[in-house]
Amino acid sequence: MKAAIHELRDPLGLVLAAVTLISARLVQPDLLIAIAAAASVLVVKSLAAGLLSRRRLEANLPVIPGLTRRELEVARYVGLGLSNKEIATRLGKRSERTADAHVQHILMKLEFHSRAQIAVWAADHGLLRETKESAPR
Repeated sequence: MKAAIHELRDPLGLVLAAVTLISARLVQPDLLIAIAAAASVLVVKSLAAGLLSRRRLEANLPVIPGLTRRELEVARYVGLGLSNKEIATRLGKRSERTADAHVQHILMKLEFHSRAQIAVWAADHGLLRETKESAPR
């Protein structure tokens, strides 16, 4: 019984328990619908929580409408004073053109004219906080 209760705390365990009960013909069809509904809610909540926490951990960036996660990352690097070559390296890219394209998109979206404006903006929006990723290597 304890094992069954433990399974019910886990969304996938709930589904397995339901399948077991169905195969043993211990569950009525109406109860099956209720179990399936409960399991789907738990699965969706688990997936949503996992995606949100993974995104926060991946970039440790605030959500700022208008810029992509990658552009926020590049804005952080510009704020830290990195060159396009250094930014490309941090992004895992071989070409400086990729970094330059991101910088140009940021300039265009924020209606700025210089990297210095991006740096000030990044500082104002909390992008320069020290993280493992932005720490000097």
